[in-house]
Amino acid sequence: MLNKLTVTQLAELSKLSKAYISQVKNGKRPPSEKLIQTLRQLDNNSNRNNGHDVNKAIELFLRTRRDGISPKTITFYRSYLSKAIP
Repeated sequence: MLNKLTVTQLAELSKLSKAYISQVKNGKRPPSEKLIQTLRQLDNNSNRNNGHDVNKAIELFLRTRRDGISPKTITFYRSYLSKAIP
């Protein structure tokens, strides 16, 4: 599910702005607790239906901008989101 979401759809689901979601995807801002909770809920729904694991969800969320994000930022997101998404 996460790999099929657009910035607009994720903004609507999380009740956060498209600009903020875009900044997170571009590595300019860290994800908020509200965004992490939304991703956790989407991941839980995906786990029930598709067997996706946390690393897969994180990878899908960041994939579209990986080339533009530094390895340090990717490491930060993996660490931060892994703690938030059981």
